[in-house]
Amino acid sequence: MQVGRIKAGCTGAMVALPLLMIAYWTGMSAAAISTAWLPWVDPVPVDTTKRILGALACAIPIGIAVVALLQLRRLADAVGRGDGFGIGAVRATSGIAASLAALGVALVVTWMLVPLALTFDAGPGNRHIVIGIDAGTLLALAGAAFAAIMARLLAAARQMAEEQAFTV
Repeated sequence: MQVGRIKAGCTGAMVALPLLMIAYWTGMSAAAISTAWLPWVDPVPVDTTKRILGALACAIPIGIAVVALLQLRRLADAVGRGDGFGIGAVRATSGIAASLAALGVALVVTWMLVPLALTFDAGPGNRHIVIGIDAGTLLALAGAAFAAIMARLLAAARQMAEEQAFTV
């Protein structure tokens, strides 16, 4: 029963994340977008081209997060089948780790690309690019490390179970 809820939650999030990103870039005011991404400068005009470029930059981490949710759904499938230590669970957990590591990198890239997209027409000396690591990036990387450790533990448990099966 819980597995079904986890799978449904993953599916809902896989649909909701891209829709929320589209709603953000199409529905927010230009001033709100400018202030959110460039709080250190006066609001810049945000036209349709800048909205599309910003949405494309944000689609990178959103896509990676959807892949991580798909891997989590696969892990829930394996657990639901009673194969929590099987190769499917190990691969899904490894996929989660890889996706979260890629998400951490993608967040850094997105924080560089969006301010540049919003100021690309500002002229020399007025374009902005941000290089930094925020708490979300650190959490994604910590989650990747945790999932990688869990994948190794699942693989070790799987190997021990196979060895015990041959011993008996």
